[in-house]
Amino acid sequence: MKRILCLALVILILIPMAVSCKKEENDEDPAIQSSDVAGSSSDGPVDLLETIPAAKYNGKEFIISTYDRHEAEVRADELTGELANDTIYEWLQKINERYDVQVKANVPVGDFFSAMNTETSSGAVVTSIYGINAFHLYRPVQAKQFKNWYSMGDMIDLKAERWDQKVNDGVTWNGVLFGLTGDLGYSKLQGAMATYFNVDLLDEIGYSSKDLYKMVDDREW
Repeated sequence: MKRILCLALVILILIPMAVSCKKEENDEDPAIQSSDVAGSSSDGPVDLLETIPAAKYNGKEFIISTYDRHEAEVRADELTGELANDTIYEWLQKINERYDVQVKANVPVGDFFSAMNTETSSGAVVTSIYGINAFHLYRPVQAKQFKNWYSMGDMIDLKAERWDQKVNDGVTWNGVLFGLTGDLGYSKLQGAMATYFNVDLLDEIGYSSKDLYKMVDDREW
């Protein structure tokens, strides 16, 4: 398991879905060189890669299986001039070079979860990361196919700003987190929603915008 963890940390920042590590690894761990954790955003721009442990994997393929509609978030074969594609492409090039790996995107044929079940029960798991929608997380969890992210110890800083703290805290049960959601995937921005309200009407009934925000923060709405 540890053989793929530090790479998983980098890959997962590209994925806006709940994701979990499945593959078992019995090979000897590569030498991991821990980097100094960079300061907060108030200290100025930081290179995210410098806040994550580094290692070399001798050209190993790192396969990410995901839905077809999210494939573009982990696959970019060339520069096209399109902002999202080129950003992913440049990230993947950095990751491939830094970790000496080949990141591969995979979209299973047929039903995604049927393919996952077939692979995980085959005894020959090649997928390193499964990327799924958060509302589908219960399916592989009930099938006992995912690992607890909190079991990774200091290999990952789950309190870093790149992770969605509210989502991850909300789906943590008895200290177990099966699906990890990050906030740098572009489909999360594409799926953002806004609520509009009439300030004058709120004033008439004695509410302020702060009252509404507090109701949301307190999970009353």
